[in-house]
Amino acid sequence: MGSSLSSIGGNPQRRIPRTVETDEVVPVHPFDNLQALRDLTLIWTYRFEDVLDADLLGASLAQLFQMKGWRRLGGRLRRRNKSDGKFEIHVPREFTAARPSLHFTKEAFNFPIAEHPEASSLPECNGVPQTFPSARSYASLALGPGAPKRFEDYFSTDIPLFALHVVTFTDGTLVSINFNHTTSDLGGLEAVLKGWQCILAGQPEKVPEFPGYRKDPMEPLYSPTGPIAAPIMTTRMSGLKLAAWALRTVVEQWWAPLDSRMLCIPRSVADALVAETKREVSTGELINGEKPFVSEGDVMVALFNRMMARGQPVKRTIVNFMIVDARGRAKSVFSKDKAYVQNSFCAAFFLAPPKVIVGKPLGHVALQSRISIATQATEANIQALMTDAHTEAARNGHVAVLGNTSTTLMVTSNWSKARFRETMDLSAAVVKPAKTEGRKAKLGHPVYYHSQSLEPAIFATTMGYILGRDLDGNMWLSGDFPTEAWEDVVEYLNTYRIESLTTCFNYNRITVPAVTGRALWAIVTSRLLVAGLKEAGTRQQSEDLASVELPIDSGLAASGVPVEYHQVTVTVEHQKPLSKDPWTERHQKEKDRLLERLKRSNGSWSSNHVRHRLLDALHGFASFVKIDHLLASNQALCDSVVDEALGFYKIRRTELDKHIKDMEAKNSKAEKTSVSQALKHVVRDWTEAGLHERNTTFACIIHTLEKLLASDGGSEDAFNILLPGAGLGRLGYDVAAAFPSSQVTVNEWSMYMNVMSRFIEKHAQKQSSSLHPFVDSWSHHLSAANMQRQLFFPDTTVDTSAVVLVEGDFVTVFDGQAGTYDIIITYFFIDTARNLLSYFDTIKMLLKPGGHWINLGPLLYGSAPFVQLALDDIVTVVEAMGFAFLDTSEGCGGLTWPDRKLRTMEAVYSFDDQALTRSAYKAQFWVAQKV
Repeated sequence: MGSSLSSIGGNPQRRIPRTVETDEVVPVHPFDNLQALRDLTLIWTYRFEDVLDADLLGASLAQLFQMKGWRRLGGRLRRRNKSDGKFEIHVPREFTAARPSLHFTKEAFNFPIAEHPEASSLPECNGVPQTFPSARSYASLALGPGAPKRFEDYFSTDIPLFALHVVTFTDGTLVSINFNHTTSDLGGLEAVLKGWQCILAGQPEKVPEFPGYRKDPMEPLYSPTGPIAAPIMTTRMSGLKLAAWALRTVVEQWWAPLDSRMLCIPRSVADALVAETKREVSTGELINGEKPFVSEGDVMVALFNRMMARGQPVKRTIVNFMIVDARGRAKSVFSKDKAYVQNSFCAAFFLAPPKVIVGKPLGHVALQSRISIATQATEANIQALMTDAHTEAARNGHVAVLGNTSTTLMVTSNWSKARFRETMDLSAAVVKPAKTEGRKAKLGHPVYYHSQSLEPAIFATTMGYILGRDLDGNMWLSGDFPTEAWEDVVEYLNTYRIESLTTCFNYNRITVPAVTGRALWAIVTSRLLVAGLKEAGTRQQSEDLASVELPIDSGLAASGVPVEYHQVTVTVEHQKPLSKDPWTERHQKEKDRLLERLKRSNGSWSSNHVRHRLLDALHGFASFVKIDHLLASNQALCDSVVDEALGFYKIRRTELDKHIKDMEAKNSKAEKTSVSQALKHVVRDWTEAGLHERNTTFACIIHTLEKLLASDGGSEDAFNILLPGAGLGRLGYDVAAAFPSSQVTVNEWSMYMNVMSRFIEKHAQKQSSSLHPFVDSWSHHLSAANMQRQLFFPDTTVDTSAVVLVEGDFVTVFDGQAGTYDIIITYFFIDTARNLLSYFDTIKMLLKPGGHWINLGPLLYGSAPFVQLALDDIVTVVEAMGFAFLDTSEGCGGLTWPDRKLRTMEAVYSFDDQALTRSAYKAQFWVAQKV
């Protein structure tokens, strides 16, 4: 394909070198002959802190390629037959200076790397997540004169399969290996490096045997003699479907070309990301009776999926094609002490819809990666896959493309398993060691590496490579993704950053500025400070803990957790630990009552039945925003809300699907406005953006409760507090946090609010979920960025054991609980009544004698109650019912009337703190006592 495109473009036809009759002709193995590999002429560049002997490196690698079997790698590519386009390898009978086994070049500079215009710009981690130009941008450092840059170069010259270019400086060396992917994969390169090191060390007898000189040693994998199992494989494309998929992919990449970059994730960020993801997985359900596990590589695969999913249409599915090295898994075919320099990769794969990737934690996708590898990378399945791939490749030169016409293919490969920084030892070639001070790598070992094809593939696809950790523990990735994906992942990773801890010490109060919730959690779970803080907690308050040695337990070092020592001043904040069991007996009793009320047999079936209202709410969430990718994450969140609700309420998916079908048959559409309001209540109650609404009004209520507690003798044991119409319950949780010995109950009728509350209960970790709450309207936005901004919730870890949610109608759901509550707080509630007097009767019935009713809210009768009263009429009625209004603090507003005890407080109610408009009520505040 490449040559035909060159001809169309007008490039001159290249001269083909003459065939040398004495050359030995050996076949190219089937999986080295794949069309897709030909576009990938690779460079692998390694940076050393030591100065190496370039000539010794060249001579030793050339010697390796002259040994038995290894001679194949000193051969030349030649086309076998112009009609079939396949090729073969011509190996010289004798290697000479004119026809060497290795194309070797070198450069020497009499100055340090830092003074070289290109070498000085090689990527280095600077402590923050950051992208860098791809390895292709540094190709001039990797190629000497005459080195091949594309597949056609091997046929138009007499160049061998491998090229080596060595660049020396006064303080280091760059070693670059260059070959086409049709020669080998990563596993084969590892074998080359191992053999090379044996020659360098003067131990040619230890060079591994090379079994693939003529016959393909992998043949038993794809041409088995006995029966094989069917491969674990998803739908694959061929014919017109494959053509349609290819055309769509080409057009999309023409409009939005893939951007090749490298990404450095600082150690602290990578640690936090991996730790959080593993925690998400470990708390999940058992798999085959065991706790699920994911590797660091699985976490990076999940991160690649997140990068790719952000810009994908909702209905698109990502096909993950994870490269797996068959050498270590097909043990009946491959021997670990032999060198297989060829393409011996296969794949494990899984499907990941973008809405699932964006809406669920990374752990969900990481676990899919782990399960796919565990189930598919078995020898039996590899054999089945390779047999199928061999049949397909023999037919058309390509392996099968999995998925359907609407899928996006993403290939990922984990290079970290090669462990180049530990296993690549060129110490025998060191002529000038690096200075001991500041040295990172061992003698003759690389401190950095990168790799990429020299030119983009003609038919490019999304690629993700895991280069692994550097010697400082920073994680390096590279790949080909849309530009926006790179920008988005940097923003995402920044949420895991830990900034400098430089605060003054004060024992009872801790301030840790600029530390995100995720990063702070990572510190704790990594146990970097836990032992020391426990010790510090036993000290006298007046003691200067800045001078106390904080011990690190011996298990910390043994567990491999890196420890850094800095002279810092730390302030410590004591936090109330969460309950070990977030689901108390109170919670279980209320859930049992709720499930009983949910039964269809409980009352007549109608749109007002509690189960019908629940199904309506789930219908709304399930159908919220099935439009473009800007709303994909919101829909994914809503899908997760539905999934959690089905489990909590014990509703089968089939029942919901039938309900939706029945409603749609009646042309009854999903109530999306209520869903939108529930999501905006997330902003108001559970994000930092809602602070401007919560701060003033919540402070008034908390202060009032403190005064009532003081007047009760300071004992809060008697406080049994109820908050009806609680929405998503934040006020109730704040009250519970302020008065931890009290029993706090919240009540809500709206099923849209309740299913969202149940989701927050299940996902209670700080900033564990996110949404884009303002993308459904262009009104009142200062900028598009404001409209599209992402908010994380909850903004604090939720102690779910502290509050019990009672679902249902306030007037009826508390039957049989007369005289139960010490305090009832009606916050933005009484104007929601269908019958205002019923609310007042219920409040009086539920309060103990002498109990207090705290009210704060407007009189916006949006529910069109049967009786609508003006404020002065409400006061008259409430007093007539046996309530006495009490004096209250000026902090809750000025007096509404000079001779009455009600106060007026301006209460903002706008959800978006950055909007160009603001709504505010003259909310009425009072405290009335049941006499």
